[in-house]
Amino acid sequence: MSDHDHIPPADMLADDRMPNISDENLAGSRRDKEEIARLASLPPLERDRELKPAATALNVSVSVLRSEVKKASGGNQGDEVVESLEPWPEKVVGSLLAEEIRNTLRAHVVFASPTDADAATLWVLGSYLMDKWRLWPRLLITSPTKACGKSTLLENLEALVSRGMILSNAKSAGVFRAIEAWRPSLLLDEADTWMRQDEELTGILNSGHTRRTARVLRVVEKGGELTPTLFSTWCPMAIAGIGGQRDTLESRSVKIGLRRKLSSEVVARMPIDLHERMARVRRRALRWTQDNAIGIAS
Repeated sequence: MSDHDHIPPADMLADDRMPNISDENLAGSRRDKEEIARLASLPPLERDRELKPAATALNVSVSVLRSEVKKASGGNQGDEVVESLEPWPEKVVGSLLAEEIRNTLRAHVVFASPTDADAATLWVLGSYLMDKWRLWPRLLITSPTKACGKSTLLENLEALVSRGMILSNAKSAGVFRAIEAWRPSLLLDEADTWMRQDEELTGILNSGHTRRTARVLRVVEKGGELTPTLFSTWCPMAIAGIGGQRDTLESRSVKIGLRRKLSSEVVARMPIDLHERMARVRRRALRWTQDNAIGIAS
């Protein structure tokens, strides 16, 4: 064998062919994976709060980190049902934000009283601060008859509140599991047709009025064993129906009324893409409540 045919040792070949990965790079990659896994394991609201500081610490954008966390969590159904929202990048003037929310609501329905629109506006903003309240009232939307705009108002609310979810029927088990999984703002329509006679559901709705009592206990099978498990019922909830609801629910609610418009009154046709159009308002609401949460809660 000639000198030109000399074959270097295998370990030298391996060193030449392997990329030069430093211990620091390996540690960084491992740290990234650990942080993504940690975020993926968090409940939705807590995950949203953690995304921005985590992205800063990892020196990546929030959108990229959110995408990686979604992949790590398996792209579960909750990501499709309720949105993950990024706050508005600039400071928001609260009075202008509230005025825009109020005008949006008043554009599409006729409130029984001007103060009802004010109450609905404050309730919308409060939906972004659920981790700051000790108690939070239900929003009870009533009308004397059909065709007064209750469903329309719920669609408007869905476009404005934090993580809005409209339901026209649900069983109690679905309600508390949805709250536990997604921390939505629940918007319940046609309440006069399916809620009044449901004792168990009424108990769950009543329980969610106060944070400390907002939980139910159920037995769940885990790993082949029956395990007592607590489910949260703490979330903003608007309930729309003709007439009143049970006294226990009404006493835990802010009650607002709607009526049919007069021939002299004009309401705007609601655009089919209202939810998309109002994304800017939701982002501004999130930013304003984040900036002012401490002052509001104190």
